[in-house]
Amino acid sequence: MKEKVLEIQEKLNIKLANFFYKNQIKHFRITSLGNSIATGYSIYRTTKPLLLRNKNLIKTLKSFNITTDIYHFARAQNNSDEHILEWLLTNTKQSDINELNRHDFNGSFNRMPNKITFDKINEYYPNQIEKDLGLSDVVSNKDTNTANIIVYNGCTGSFLDNLSRGNILKGLSLQGFNRDILSLEAILKYINTQNRYNNSNTQVYICGVPNFLGINISEIINRKLKRIALEFPNTTYVEPVKSKVFYKEIEVNENEKLESLQSKIKQSLLKIDIHYDEEEYLKLNNNIISSIHDNYLLIDSLICVDRLFYQFSKKIELERLKITGEEIQNTLYNLLITITQKFNSPKFKRKFLHIVKRYLINRYSYDFYYLGKKNITNSINKLNIK
Repeated sequence: MKEKVLEIQEKLNIKLANFFYKNQIKHFRITSLGNSIATGYSIYRTTKPLLLRNKNLIKTLKSFNITTDIYHFARAQNNSDEHILEWLLTNTKQSDINELNRHDFNGSFNRMPNKITFDKINEYYPNQIEKDLGLSDVVSNKDTNTANIIVYNGCTGSFLDNLSRGNILKGLSLQGFNRDILSLEAILKYINTQNRYNNSNTQVYICGVPNFLGINISEIINRKLKRIALEFPNTTYVEPVKSKVFYKEIEVNENEKLESLQSKIKQSLLKIDIHYDEEEYLKLNNNIISSIHDNYLLIDSLICVDRLFYQFSKKIELERLKITGEEIQNTLYNLLITITQKFNSPKFKRKFLHIVKRYLINRYSYDFYYLGKKNITNSINKLNIK
């Protein structure tokens, strides 16, 4: 089964590389941001940074002359979304996050249970980094030839902190989830503001909480994540993976021979873990790559519409422009024509215009009021006819 997942992964990598090449994207920066899933952590199975589990991604992109940078701003504990927001606002560097992970996996105090060797800790979380960027630096990239992607796994940290740190009553409620969602929205607002004012084009892919045993209990929180993704022009939702929850424990070195009866018994018992195993992490990577391929052009274009329409609305407001509704419609129409020129499919263009209309009308009162709702809808409808 794992071989089949890897085969699918290789095809998806090639598909994404070909898409980037055709759209003149020369550099791919992908960053895993968030909680223990974002670190690729497992209690009883292999712990390895999430995006590094896609072993052939860099090599495949390189064969299309596309360079790749991979960052992991994620931690296996103390990872509530409020802390993630702190990393963003303080521009915490990758080396600082690496040091936190070294502490989590190899420190003497509050060390996380894990199956990772010291050599692997040094490999995955080095002290010296050539491009030691801060998180704010990463999300603010504005190179037009760079696909800048944030893969976000979060909204579980406060819930788990409540359960494991003495607030059982809070833990059994949704209080922890709701607390994390407030910070998630703040993070998305910050990134969207950078896109509007800094001309960056950062996209965020929010991964759903694992589908434990396939019974969809996590839909309680995932429904909220889907709703939030629709509220931001640069954000989309990535389906989670069905997780087994019960796993066999492995030795640090899976090739090591088991010599004792105690060790053999230990290997045969199933252990509970809310994190993915090796194959499930591969499947999650596949969902991420597939989602980037399917949504990148839509989101990139929606970011552009959001920025230009927002700036135009502010210009009308602050400069008190004497401009007619017809002139506004013509300006919006011409902007949309320019943005949709890259679409080679009428069906794709209609899908994009549907998304644009829904987004602009939803945020009309807050961000686009001075454009006029009628002018917005008429300009979109006019383009939809073409």
